[in-house]
Amino acid sequence: MIDKYNLSPNGLNAGFAIPQATTQQPMLVIDNTLYMAGILLPWEGVDLNENQFLKFDLKSKKLEYFIQRPDIYNQHNWGTSVMFGLNHSYNSTNNELILSFNNYDSLVVSDLNGENQRSFYTPSKHFDKIVPYEKEFSYEWSNDKLKEYHFQNPRYWGVMHDPFNQVTYRFALRPNSRQEFNDGVRNMQVSLIILNTKYEKIGEFDFDREKYDSRMCFVTEKGVFFANKKKFSEDERQLVFDVFDIRRIE
Repeated sequence: MIDKYNLSPNGLNAGFAIPQATTQQPMLVIDNTLYMAGILLPWEGVDLNENQFLKFDLKSKKLEYFIQRPDIYNQHNWGTSVMFGLNHSYNSTNNELILSFNNYDSLVVSDLNGENQRSFYTPSKHFDKIVPYEKEFSYEWSNDKLKEYHFQNPRYWGVMHDPFNQVTYRFALRPNSRQEFNDGVRNMQVSLIILNTKYEKIGEFDFDREKYDSRMCFVTEKGVFFANKKKFSEDERQLVFDVFDIRRIE
């Protein structure tokens, strides 16, 4: 071990963003600074206007928080963690962060200091808006009703910047039917919204949820790779990815 860092010095329930790292929430190291997404959960007394992104200087070990979530978080009751997700990517060409809030129909693009933030409307073809769990803001919910709400309402999810094709992909999840929910289906349908360099929508592609695992994906110069879970179920010794090449349709 060379060194270790405490990225939650205030504890996990003190009103500060809790750092998270996943495929859609990667840790970024840029010029000796570590950038990470965090999450602020709607616990009683937590100010949901607090900054949600972490910035840690690896030399001075100074921790800062920046980037506030959209106002809609404080205007309605969104339940628990599912709607509070923040996923992100890095646009190295423009040296900026691309942020996808799960219940917000626009991408937020920010410089690395959080001083210049812009929103770009990126709607899915499958739904017009995302409705809250309850219109009035509160910290209360029923766990049974909340589960039904989460899986029978659409939301946005991850975002990936593709520097090879100079496009950005945003994931959209659309709800299961009532019958599917009653049958225990929790795997939501996924589509990939494609955006140009100005973050304008230029297409949307639907995935087969039974075939692909959208949680296991990455981008190279060859295209977008998605794990083929059907092939994995046939032979668990091999993790197979299918490659999708983005091409302009004239």
